[in-house]
Amino acid sequence: MSLEFIAGSSGAGKSYQVYSEIIRESLAEPDRQFLVIVPEQFTMQTQKEIVRMHPKRGLMNVDVLSFNRLAWRVFAEVGGDDLPVLEDIGKSLIVQKVIAARQEKLKVMERALGRPGAVSQMKSLISELMQYRVEPEDLDEWIRRGEAAHRGRLSLKLEDIRTVYTAFRDYIDEHYLTKEEVPERLCHVIGDSTLVKDSVIVLDGFTGFTPVQHQVVRELLSLALKVRVVLTVPSSEELERGKSEHRLFHMSYEMYRKVLGLAKESRCEIAPVRWIEAGEKGRFAGSPALAYLEQNLFRSRRREAYAGEQKEITVTQAKDPEQEIRMIAEQILRMVRREGYRYRDFAVVSGDLSTYGRLAENVFSECGIPFFVDQKKAVMTNPMVEFIRSAIDMVVQNYSYDSVFRFLRTGLGDLSREETDRMENYCRALGIRGRKKYDESWTRCPRYMDKDELLLYNEIREKFADETREFHEAMHRRNTTVKSKAEAVYRLLAGHGIQRKMAEMKLCFQENGDAVSAGEYGQIYGAVIDLLDKIVEVLGEEKMKLADFQSILDAGFEEINIGLVPPGEDQVMTGDIERTRLRKIRVLFFAGVNEGIVPKPVAAKGILSEHDRQILAGDSVELSPTSKEQMYQQRFYLYLSMTKPSDRLCLSYSRSGVEGGALLPSYLIGVVKRLYSRLEIRSAEEIYRKDPTLLLETPKGRMSLLLQGLQKIPDELPGADFNELLRTLWQSEEGREEAQRLLSAVSTKNPAKGIGMQLARMLYGDKLQVSITRLEDFAECSFRHFLDYGLRLREREEYEFNAADYGSILHKALERYAKILGKREIRWGTLGDGERNRVADEALDEVAFDYGNTIMQSSQRNRHMLERIREILHRTVWALDEQIRMGSFEPTDFEFRFRTNEEVKSLHFSLEDGTEMKLTGTVDRIDDCRTEGGHYVKIIDYKTGKTTLDLGQLYYGLQLQLTVYLNAVMECRQKAEPGAEVLPAGIFYYHIDDPWIEPTAEDQRLEEILKKLRPDGLLNADLDVLKLMDHSLAPGVASTVIPVKLNKSPNKETGSFLGVGSRVADITDFETICQYADEKVREIGSGIIRGEADAKPTVSADGGQAGFACAYCPYRSVCGFDEKIPGYSYREVQKMKPEEAMKAMREKLTGKGDD
Repeated sequence: MSLEFIAGSSGAGKSYQVYSEIIRESLAEPDRQFLVIVPEQFTMQTQKEIVRMHPKRGLMNVDVLSFNRLAWRVFAEVGGDDLPVLEDIGKSLIVQKVIAARQEKLKVMERALGRPGAVSQMKSLISELMQYRVEPEDLDEWIRRGEAAHRGRLSLKLEDIRTVYTAFRDYIDEHYLTKEEVPERLCHVIGDSTLVKDSVIVLDGFTGFTPVQHQVVRELLSLALKVRVVLTVPSSEELERGKSEHRLFHMSYEMYRKVLGLAKESRCEIAPVRWIEAGEKGRFAGSPALAYLEQNLFRSRRREAYAGEQKEITVTQAKDPEQEIRMIAEQILRMVRREGYRYRDFAVVSGDLSTYGRLAENVFSECGIPFFVDQKKAVMTNPMVEFIRSAIDMVVQNYSYDSVFRFLRTGLGDLSREETDRMENYCRALGIRGRKKYDESWTRCPRYMDKDELLLYNEIREKFADETREFHEAMHRRNTTVKSKAEAVYRLLAGHGIQRKMAEMKLCFQENGDAVSAGEYGQIYGAVIDLLDKIVEVLGEEKMKLADFQSILDAGFEEINIGLVPPGEDQVMTGDIERTRLRKIRVLFFAGVNEGIVPKPVAAKGILSEHDRQILAGDSVELSPTSKEQMYQQRFYLYLSMTKPSDRLCLSYSRSGVEGGALLPSYLIGVVKRLYSRLEIRSAEEIYRKDPTLLLETPKGRMSLLLQGLQKIPDELPGADFNELLRTLWQSEEGREEAQRLLSAVSTKNPAKGIGMQLARMLYGDKLQVSITRLEDFAECSFRHFLDYGLRLREREEYEFNAADYGSILHKALERYAKILGKREIRWGTLGDGERNRVADEALDEVAFDYGNTIMQSSQRNRHMLERIREILHRTVWALDEQIRMGSFEPTDFEFRFRTNEEVKSLHFSLEDGTEMKLTGTVDRIDDCRTEGGHYVKIIDYKTGKTTLDLGQLYYGLQLQLTVYLNAVMECRQKAEPGAEVLPAGIFYYHIDDPWIEPTAEDQRLEEILKKLRPDGLLNADLDVLKLMDHSLAPGVASTVIPVKLNKSPNKETGSFLGVGSRVADITDFETICQYADEKVREIGSGIIRGEADAKPTVSADGGQAGFACAYCPYRSVCGFDEKIPGYSYREVQKMKPEEAMKAMREKLTGKGDD
C-alpha cells in the first residue's frame, strides 16, 4: 500500500504523464486492475483520451470510473444494499410530505417553509448534512451550543431543521438509500471486492473531496497496491503557501493535507511528491505568453510585466453579449477555414451560461457551427409539462381565462390553432369564465359575430369540454388518493397521444439539425412518467387536496433536468467556468468578463443564511464553503479555466447587458492587463473598421456588409469589394434569397396607387352611406379608412371596461336623463339638487343594467369606475341646468338621429362621378329659441375628452361634425316652420367632467367649476343672440356659460363690446363655414369612391400630437409607413388662427386657394 502525489502547474502534463504510466504498467501486468477515478462529468472524456493514447486503442484492464460508478461496480460484484436510490425528485417529494405533516411543530420556519422554492432549499440542506456526515444528534449539540451562547433565533431554526431532518431520515430508513449514503455503504463492502484489492488507482481531476468521499479514499488507500493523486500546484513553495486560505493553491493544499492524513491513518507508505515540470510536452511549449500567464496569474509576488509582442492573449470590448458571441463565431469560422483548426479545438466559457449559452445556441446554429452547451435543461417551460400544469390549474382556478388558454396554447390538445383562436376571441369578448360556462350552450354574440356562427363556436366549445371532462371530474372529486390523481394525469396524457406527439416533435427537431431540442423532447415523456411513478411509490395511498398535489408535482418538475450527451466529436464546447471540464483545447474564448459575472455573485445559501454558517464555522462545524471561501475557490477555478488553451486565450466583455443596462469590465481584465504591458483592449467597432472582411465569415455579417454597400447607392457606385461580396452570396441559395430580399428592400417605393374605383365600389357599394366621423377618419389617413371600412379590420374585443365604454355610458345616461324629464314633463333647470341627482341615478342605473351589470360589477376597479361616472353625471346635469337656466334656449332634442331614408338635402351629396352619398349621424343635443327676430338653433356635442373647436381643423376636413349637423338641423327646422327664419346661434363642444377646484367659499367654488365646464365653440356675434344664451351678459362681464367676454366700453372702430378671446362669427361667416363644410364633405366622398387608400397620415406642422393621425392608430404595425422610403410622406396640417382659416375657406370656395 503506497500513496504518491503527482503535482505540477496547470498545463505541465500531469494527466498525460500519469496516463502514460498507467497504460505502460497495465500492458506489463495484464492481470492487475488499474482504476482511474475522475469526477462524474469527466469520465467519458477521460476514457476517450486513454483509448487514444493506448497502443491497442482499448482500455483492456484499465477502468475509468467516478466514485458513484465505482460503488455500483463493487455492489454488482460483492452485493450490497438492494434498496432503491432516492434521487432529487424523490427527496423533494418526501421533504414536501414531512414538512406538511409537521407544520404545526415548527417554531420559527412554519411560514418560510410554505413559500415557493422552500422545499428545494430544504432538500439541498438535507443533502448537504448527509454529505458532511451530520447526524440528528450533531444538530442537538449545535442547538445546545447556541443556547449556551444565547443564539436564540439560530437555535430555534436548528430545532426546526432537526425536526424535518429527523422525520426525513425516519421515513427513508429501510426503504431508500440516498446518493449521499452510497459512498458510506460502499465502505462497508469494498473490502470484499477483487476490483479494488491490490489494484493501482489514480485520482485525477479533483480539487477536493467531501467527508463521505474521504471515507472511500481511506478504504482505497488501505486496499490498493498504489494510489496516485494528481494535484494542481506548481511547486513545493506554492504548496506551503497554500496553508493560507487566501492563497491561490489553498484548495490543492487542503486536498493534499487531508489525503496525507488519511494515508497516515491507513499506515500507507508515502512516497515523496513527484513534481512534473512543464517541458517540451507541456501545454504552453509553443506559447510563451500563455506560459507567463500560468506562472503569474493571481500570484502575490511582483514580477515585471510581459514586455514582448504577443498574439496569444486578446481582450475585446463589445457592445453587448450578442455582439460578443457573434465575434467569437466569426473568429472560429475564420480559423477553421484559414488556419486548419477543427471545431473541437475551441471552447467558449462564461460565468453566465444562462445568457451566453442561449446566445451561443442561436448564433452558432445560424452560422452552421457544431456546438454543445454543457448545461442540464430545465423542463418547466416544456409544452408537455405546461400541458399538465395548466390542466391542473384549470381545475384549481375553475377554468379561468389564463389557465384555459395556457392549456390550449400548448398545441397538445384536440383543438386546432384556428379553433383555439376563435374560442379565445369569443371568451375575451364575452368574459367566459368557469367550467359551467363551457358545459352550457353559448347563446350570446359579440359585436363582430353573426348569430349564424354560433353553431360553429358551440361545436368548438363541446370539443374542448369533452376532452377535459374526464380529467376535470377525476381531479374535482374530494378525498381522493395521490395515486388516483396521478392516474388521472396519466390518462390525460394517454388520451391526447402525448408520447406520440413528443416523438414527432423530436423527429422534427432532428430533421432541422437541432440536436439539443431533439434530446429534450426525446426524454421528456419518460422523465414525467418516472416522476408520476415516483410520486405514487412514495405517496400513493395518501389522501391529499388538489392544491397540495399540484405543489408536489411542481416540486418534482423543478427537479427534472434533462441531461444531454454531446452529439458529436468535432464541435465547440460551451460551458461554465467551474462545472465544465475541458481537455485538449487550443483556443479558449472567455465571454462575459464583466463585473457581477466574474467573479460570480455568491448565491444565497437558503435555509441557513451566510451569517448562520459563519457562526457554525466558528464552532468548528464543517459544512459547504462559506461565501468568503467560495470567493477564493472561484479564483482557483478561473486559474484552471484560463490555463486550459494551448494556443490562444480570448477574453471579452460587454458595455451593456441584454436588457440595455450599462456594464463594467471585471477586475480580471485589469489583472491580465497589468501582466502584459503591450496588451491593448480593442473595441468591436475598431476591429471591424480595421478588418471589415471579418464580417464575411457569418451569414448575418455578410448581410450587414451588403446593406452598408447598398445604403451608399445612389450617392456612391459600388466598388470591386462590393461586387465580389454579391458574387459570393449568389453562390448559395440561402445567400441569394437574402441578398434579393435586401436588394428589393433598398429599391422599395410606396406605389401610392390606392385601390382603384372598381374595387372601391365593390367594398363600399354603389351608394355611399357614411357617418361624419368616417369622413374625418378618411381626412386623417385614407389607408386607415380603407382598413377600417373597406377590410373592416377590428381590434380584438375585450370583456373589460375601457375608455370607449366610459364615454358611451355617460352619453347614454344623459340621453336617458333627458327622456325621464320629458316623460315626466319636467323642464330643465327646475329641479333641486337632491331630486336632480335622484333622476340622474335612475338614468345611470338603467343604462348600467342595459349595458351589462355583470361587467360593471366584475371587479373593484369597475365598481369604482361606475361610482366615478355617477359623480361626473351629477356634476354634468347640474352644470347643464345652470347653463340652460341662465339663458332663453330650451333643449328640444336629444340624441337626434339622421337616417339615410330621410330627405334632408344637406345630408345628400352627388359626388364627382355621379355617385350618391348620404350622411348619417346623431346630434347629442339641440336647443331652440324662438324670438321675433328669428328661430335660433344651438348644437351641442358632448365629449368625454377635452375638445376645442378649431377652424383650421375644419379647413382640413378633420372637424366637420358640428358644421354638418348645423346645416342639417337648420334645414329640418326650416321644413317644420316654413315661414320662420332659422338662424344659427352657435355650435358647441361640452366637456363632460367634474373638475377639481381649490377649496374656497361654496358659491365661489361653484362659479369656478361652472367656468371650467363652459362649452367651447363658435357663437353668433349678434349681441342680442348672445344675451339669449346668457342673460347676465353686460359690459365688463365674462360669461360663465359661453366663451364670450364683453368689454366695459365699445371698440372705437367697430363699435363692438366683444372682448379678446370671444369665440364668435357673424351670419356671413357661418354661411361660409357651412358652405365650405359641404364642399369638403363632397371632396372627401369623391376620394373614397375613387379608391384613395394611401398611407399619408396628417401631422401637425408644429410637431404636436394633437394633429398626428398615427398617435393612437391601431394599424401602425401593418401600414408600412416610413418617411425614409421614397413615396411616403405626411400630410402637414398648418396651425391656423380663426381669421386665417376663414380667409383660406373663402379662397377655396372662390377657387383661389388650394389644400
